[in-house]
Amino acid sequence: MNDLMIHLLKSSCCMAALFLFYLLFLRRETFFQINRFFLLSIPMVSLLIPFIPAFSPASPSAIVFQAMPDPVLIMPESVKQSGDSVLSITSLLMFLIGAGTFFMMLRLTFQIVRLFVMAAKGDRELTNNIPITRIPGNAGPFSFFNMIFVPRSVTNPGTIQTILLHEQVHVRQRHSADLILTELWTALFWFNPFIWLIRREIKTIHEYLADQGVIRNGIPVNGYRELIVAESTGIKDYLIVNAFNVSPLKKRLIMMTKKVSSPWATGKVALVIPLIAVLVLLFSAVTESTAAPQDKNKKVVKSENPSTPLPPDAPPPPPPPSKDPKDMPEVMPKYPGGEEAMIDFMVKNIKYPEKAKKDSVQGKVFVQFKVGKDGSIKDIKVLRGIGYGCDEEAVRVIKMMPKWKPAMKNGKPVQTEMALPIKFMLAGKKTEEGKNKKYLAPIPDSKKEKK
Repeated sequence: MNDLMIHLLKSSCCMAALFLFYLLFLRRETFFQINRFFLLSIPMVSLLIPFIPAFSPASPSAIVFQAMPDPVLIMPESVKQSGDSVLSITSLLMFLIGAGTFFMMLRLTFQIVRLFVMAAKGDRELTNNIPITRIPGNAGPFSFFNMIFVPRSVTNPGTIQTILLHEQVHVRQRHSADLILTELWTALFWFNPFIWLIRREIKTIHEYLADQGVIRNGIPVNGYRELIVAESTGIKDYLIVNAFNVSPLKKRLIMMTKKVSSPWATGKVALVIPLIAVLVLLFSAVTESTAAPQDKNKKVVKSENPSTPLPPDAPPPPPPPSKDPKDMPEVMPKYPGGEEAMIDFMVKNIKYPEKAKKDSVQGKVFVQFKVGKDGSIKDIKVLRGIGYGCDEEAVRVIKMMPKWKPAMKNGKPVQTEMALPIKFMLAGKKTEEGKNKKYLAPIPDSKKEKK
């Protein structure tokens, strides 16, 4: 699973937690502006939380070696098939998410265009020194930024005046900007049901605010409620407008007569701070745990086959980048897109040398390189090779790598050394140790040839 998908999943979990907090502590209160901005901030905060580094004090007595990654397996038959012919589940999911986002953005664009076309075809009028656009049909009154749309079927002056008071609150408080922003977040997180709940709740909060503004202008509550019920049958097919008759109607009618919340109730908002702290620890600490020691006085070294001894004339295995915990970065360097993307890059670009195939040569090539502060790859060298063109091919492709995300220490990028094993293997064949004895560790299953 690549980094982008993991980040979206973490953000979705954070979004769910923050919205549940809103439902439990804030939804029933009447401080609508606070609730409005709280809901608008949920997607942004959820997206940022996984980026926040969690505080984890390092143990000075711990000595940690960087774990060697699993070897990149290169086979003649798999070079073209592994990355191209088989669509991984991760790639399929990312395609579906991207397609959904594209569809949502297309729908948003189409709705905006429809509104401007409607404004151009409508009749402009000046009512109580307020410009409005008269539209045909039975759609309910609505507004979009500074444009107020009223159907031609509404002719009663008192009704029009109440509608204008309502829609002017939407215009003054820039509720349309909230809706556009919410639609953009919905396009990004369309697969998360909580973004749809947040979107609906924001539209409801807008109506609470507009109703509050109308009542504060001296309109009787009972008469206003009757007007809302009478206008509740209009078409509501525009998702990015503030409609006069927007549902849920029952909640609006109840909220108009609800007792104003105590100023002390706003203190509930502060409870979100420990919740965010917990989310940071849960979803940020996981990304840093790869650099954390598993045992205070234990060296962590990953080896594919530690029981296999090396021949006397073989080069030593790749050393860890640092034995001093003070030199270890908090965040290790990372290939753009993660380990899966790196493996895919290597498999697509490395070509099994013809000489190695002809002589049935296979084995691991250990390549060491440095990831600079700017993420560039340099100082590439083979620590242990198998010859027959495999070493040169591994170095060639590593030189082609894009810039990595550099390691971070104390919040600053640092240069680090990496060692990457690349395993060349011929399908259905065993290593001919006689030809590769200088380079390869013996394989337990291989038949030793006598000279």
